[in-house]
Amino acid sequence: MQSVRSFRSALLVAPLCLALTPVVDDVAFHPKDGTEVTKVFGNSMEFALDDITMSLDGNDMSDAIPIDQAQMTMESSLTITDKYITVAEGRPTELLRSFDAVDSSIEAGAETTSNEELEKLEGKKVSFKWNADNKAYDVAYHESDGDAEMLDRLAEDMDLRALLPDRSVKEGDKWEVDAEGLMSVVFAGMRLDKLDMGDAPEEMADVLEEMIGEVKRLGDDIKTVCEYKGTRDVDGKRCGAVAIKVEGKPSLDLASFITNIAKKQGETMGVQIDIDVKKATLALELDATGELVWILGDGHVKSFQMTQNINLNAEMDITAGAQGQSQHVEMTAEASGKGEMTVETK
Repeated sequence: MQSVRSFRSALLVAPLCLALTPVVDDVAFHPKDGTEVTKVFGNSMEFALDDITMSLDGNDMSDAIPIDQAQMTMESSLTITDKYITVAEGRPTELLRSFDAVDSSIEAGAETTSNEELEKLEGKKVSFKWNADNKAYDVAYHESDGDAEMLDRLAEDMDLRALLPDRSVKEGDKWEVDAEGLMSVVFAGMRLDKLDMGDAPEEMADVLEEMIGEVKRLGDDIKTVCEYKGTRDVDGKRCGAVAIKVEGKPSLDLASFITNIAKKQGETMGVQIDIDVKKATLALELDATGELVWILGDGHVKSFQMTQNINLNAEMDITAGAQGQSQHVEMTAEASGKGEMTVETK
């Protein structure tokens, strides 16, 4: 009789226990083989020089610098269609990407340019095939020709997968994203280890490569935290929302870079340059917030939005000379910027 009462009590308590159990969601990348998703990436950024003081051999030269002209605005829009031919273990094993539309503009002062290299991809199709032996993607143009060097710079991940948790999550759960993951989001579709150094002289390649490495390490002092905000209905799809917070105050010591650049230039001109860099620092303060909306059933991004506010402070104290003459330069500068990155799927 006692066992019957216990069984009945368990039946009564069970629904209450289920109701109190937190609901977990699988916010993961798992589109079905053959799925096609069109994504529109938008990027905008504004930078302005807020203040600068500079002296040359003790003479104040600050008024000679036109602060009102020291501004830069960047805008870009990229529409792609990804066909996930096959998917396994949280990544596409074969992907066909169409670059449907590419548009960019860069305004610096009175000059306006564009990212011509990226715009060359418009109308092209690129295939990414996972090579299990090399643990990397084999990248090739599909039914078209193009710049082979550009292929080397393309990355497969334009799904923002670095922002996803490595487990099922419930509302309120948090996780962190490392520096490499954050950079893969900011530079979606581009390989960080293949950043373009432009038309830099060959003799400068090793110096610039060292500098790029230092810039990448800035991310080590930036903290990115994601928080799961639960589900919502978007266009008839059950979606999970992830809030993103990025903040940090990294700094960069440019002394070695400036010294090496000066020496390389001297070697190129056949002149010995003596340089003493007492101080050359660049401090950055970053604050960004955003949201990733993920279609839970389809297993891919629905939308993404992130705004950034950046403050830069630079200080320099440099003495450089050649052939018996030298100059001493001291400078402090403050600059600020704001930007926005968006992703929408069709």
